[in-house]
Amino acid sequence: MDVEKTQVETHKEEKEGRARKNHRMEISKGGIEDNVEETDFKLLKAVRSNLFLYVKYYEDEEMEKNKTRMPKRKERN
Repeated sequence: MDVEKTQVETHKEEKEGRARKNHRMEISKGGIEDNVEETDFKLLKAVRSNLFLYVKYYEDEEMEKNKTRMPKRKERN
């Protein structure tokens, strides 16, 4: 049974084929590290999430310090 492919699917397969071919060529040349962009993206994502957690922790610590340092003001009558 023949199933016709859409242009999008065909284009995607052609693009993947070219990417694989280019990747093989780079490796055969003794070329670049595998999936550099993907690795960089994952690293960046991890750094961002850790930085967010650090900032959140630091803000919480500062709030706790400020609570304990600041004595409550007495109301004047």
